[in-house]
Amino acid sequence: MHDEAASVLGGVAGHAGLFSTAEDLSKILQMILDKGIYKGKRFIEASTVSLFTAKYSEQSTRGLGWDTKSPNGSSAGNLFGPLSYGHTGYTGTCVWTDPDRKLIVVFLTNRVYPTRNNSKIGEVRPKLHDEVVKSLE
Repeated sequence: MHDEAASVLGGVAGHAGLFSTAEDLSKILQMILDKGIYKGKRFIEASTVSLFTAKYSEQSTRGLGWDTKSPNGSSAGNLFGPLSYGHTGYTGTCVWTDPDRKLIVVFLTNRVYPTRNNSKIGEVRPKLHDEVVKSLE
């Protein structure tokens, strides 16, 4: 992994986010999209899902568990709905869910390899999400 702080802690750190597979992340996101139920089994109460996927304050786009869609400059692009929620990782990874479209996007990258001097991921993420929505319309 290319996160020195997590590496110092043996590879596991509370601040380090999306270290998983696309398949496992999609399962977790599907469970959250389905208000805490996955394959017929409840894992999280619906009220908890609602609390963690909603915008927490008018001063920020952050929720208690996720980022929420900002009207301008969101990594989710311009076409994801206003109720969308997601998470971005330092290495370029991100996940976004648009509950209105029942759409989940998992984008796993490593923008810090071979060098950290690559900030183009900020341009790629919103374009990717917009293209996914366009391809489904």
